[in-house]
Amino acid sequence: MKIKCPGCSKVYMLKPELAGKTVKCSACQHKMRVPAAKATPPSKSVNTQPSGAIQKAATPSTSTPQPVTKRRVRKTATANSTQLTQSQILGAFKGDIAPVRVSLAYRFVTLIVSAVMLLLPLIYIGIIAGFAYGVYYHAVNNTGMLSIVRGRGAVLMFLLYASPILVGPIAILFMIKPLFTRLDRTERERWLNRDNEPLLFAFVDRICDAVHAPEPQRIRVDCDLNASASFRRGFLSMLTGNDLVLTLGMPLVSGMSMQQFAGVIAHEFGHFSQGTGMRLSFLIRYISHWFAKVVYQRDSWDMWLDEAASQLDFRIAWIFYLAKLMVWLTRWVLWGLMIIGNAFAGMLLRQMEYDADRHEARLAGSRGFVSGTRQLRKLSLAYQGMQSQMSEFYREGKLADNLPKLLRSTTRHMPKEAIAELQATEEQESTGLFDTHPCDHDRIENALRENAEGVFHLHQPASDLFRNFDAICKGTTQDFYRSIFGKRLKIKELKSTDELIKQQDATIAEARVVDIYFNENFSAHRGIRLGTGNLQPPANAKDELHLLQTAKNALNNRQNDYAKLLGKFEQLDTNKLQADLAITMHRAGTFSRRMPFTIPVSTLEEAKTTSRKNKKQLESIALKLVPFEKLASQRLNAALRLSLHPAVVKRIKTNRAVQKQTKGLVETLQCMNGMLTDYNAGRHTFRQLASLLDLLSGNEENEDYIGEVLSHTKTLHSKLTDMRTPLRNQDYPFDHARGQINLAEFIIGDYPPSDDVGAVANAGDQFTVAFSSVYRRIVGKLVVVANRVESALIR
Repeated sequence: MKIKCPGCSKVYMLKPELAGKTVKCSACQHKMRVPAAKATPPSKSVNTQPSGAIQKAATPSTSTPQPVTKRRVRKTATANSTQLTQSQILGAFKGDIAPVRVSLAYRFVTLIVSAVMLLLPLIYIGIIAGFAYGVYYHAVNNTGMLSIVRGRGAVLMFLLYASPILVGPIAILFMIKPLFTRLDRTERERWLNRDNEPLLFAFVDRICDAVHAPEPQRIRVDCDLNASASFRRGFLSMLTGNDLVLTLGMPLVSGMSMQQFAGVIAHEFGHFSQGTGMRLSFLIRYISHWFAKVVYQRDSWDMWLDEAASQLDFRIAWIFYLAKLMVWLTRWVLWGLMIIGNAFAGMLLRQMEYDADRHEARLAGSRGFVSGTRQLRKLSLAYQGMQSQMSEFYREGKLADNLPKLLRSTTRHMPKEAIAELQATEEQESTGLFDTHPCDHDRIENALRENAEGVFHLHQPASDLFRNFDAICKGTTQDFYRSIFGKRLKIKELKSTDELIKQQDATIAEARVVDIYFNENFSAHRGIRLGTGNLQPPANAKDELHLLQTAKNALNNRQNDYAKLLGKFEQLDTNKLQADLAITMHRAGTFSRRMPFTIPVSTLEEAKTTSRKNKKQLESIALKLVPFEKLASQRLNAALRLSLHPAVVKRIKTNRAVQKQTKGLVETLQCMNGMLTDYNAGRHTFRQLASLLDLLSGNEENEDYIGEVLSHTKTLHSKLTDMRTPLRNQDYPFDHARGQINLAEFIIGDYPPSDDVGAVANAGDQFTVAFSSVYRRIVGKLVVVANRVESALIR
């Protein structure tokens, strides 16, 4: 019998004996009851292939999926009370846009750029042919070298003659290899079905009509913050017709309105509204990506050459060293061709982006274009924040089952300061010579010059265009995780995003309470040191309340002075880190005046002097911060002690579980306070090691550089070792998917071998982030309790 999942519309063929039983959908985990079996009419055949809302394909995108019959769908989409019907959405289009015309000058530039991009690979082939001919010419015409010298000199002369003949074929092989390099297309793919998403397909078809572009044959979805239109089968589709695929990133859809989303689609198909232009664009981008890959990517052949040169006896290995030199020169030639190609391609591709933007502006309006562009910038910043939040959830053994929904939540919580900074950076942007896309500031100016009113202005969520939005989001989230974890991913272990959002909301709310409580003058690097880890209720509640009130008043009177001192302290801490990093770079022989140092560190001695000066000033200001921080600790400690007093417990209506948690958090905080000095030292060491490792390429044979890397690795490992023991004796104070773990497992993770640079750096990275995160979270929960006490007792 056939049954459709109500959650994701996936269709199953089940055995008759399952009738009346409850089963679970393998795609969305939705439970459904199997109805009683019905006889199948003899005149109809049963389709045994599932045709759910999402069709999965693990094959590369260069394969040929089954064709989809294209037809206009006029069904009414399933809608609830807050959604518009299909006829209302499609009826909101006020006609088609005026065609975007290009000038003759632009067409001429297009031909020039295309010719240059096609010429570059031919130049490279010519270089290979010239090199091969040179080896052949030498082998045939320079045999006289062998008879010029006799005796021991003859051996040297033979080596000079034989070197090009031995090294040449290896170098030629490495030069030819890039010509057969293909771009990787092995990602998992998820396709939508027109029958199950009729509104979305009809919406896309209507946009293509409006911008005078061919309609896509298929729609693919993934978990990227992006959208794109491309040829379904690469060069084959480019040559045979408009066989297009639209790829939609579900995080993008989840954060946009219909007007903004329609503008994005119009932009993508604006590239395809002109047949010749879209084919040239595809060719240019393909060649540019090919150059980038063969210049920077290394494969098993390169590893073989490196091993042969390093492991064989030098009497033989010199051949491979010379071959490595020739390969290195080859890649420099390719790099030069790539730079030339990028410069020419950039001119054309930027103009193509401007033209596609004009399609978007004419469909969504110039103001709609501005709105969509800025929303995408906002989503991009939120996506970075979400990745940080995902890392924290992952350390707790939790993976959200719906990343687009988590992104929506993160976007909602973006601070106003971050949004204002985003606007400020937009105004300071400029487009570079090698940029393939204009900067957002220039694109907005270009769209505003259109002064277009637009033909579509619905502001409902773009997610309303999908019948199975949540199921699709969960599917693309699973695909994203599979690309990272592979077979280790267990779908059943994914956590409800709604529950994780509640945790996220609580953490953000606690952070805001901390800002208010400390007048935005709290620093996890300085910490807050309570009197003891063994929190007990006060013997005299009135005296403790007086102590609390006195400390609070004193803090309010001195908060401005403390804020200025803390600002100076943090700036000096940054300067000290810069100076120490400059010292490291000088010692490693990797210092460059182009590095973004803001303090005098141009020489080793100058960097040392600056470091000593900043250290002395840091110590001086730290002493001035202590009196204020003692008052802050006194205030918090008094409030927490009062929270345990029976009379106060009744006032704030707390329970034993909260009291127990408060005591445990104070104990953990005091343990971490004992490691603040080591934490700050380890934080500085990790920053220097990370900066060194960023400069690894090109310094593999630099002994001074390698020495600095090993020295910093040893220092960082020593700090991790010092902190590991006390952290192992302290339980992680929050919920974890594995149950109870200790702080060392959460903050440091797997203890790295001392000689494994990468493992030590990864542990240092996790430690730097996780220690501060746990510390802030503990303080946040304690301050929430303290704030309730003060609100109840202090008027």
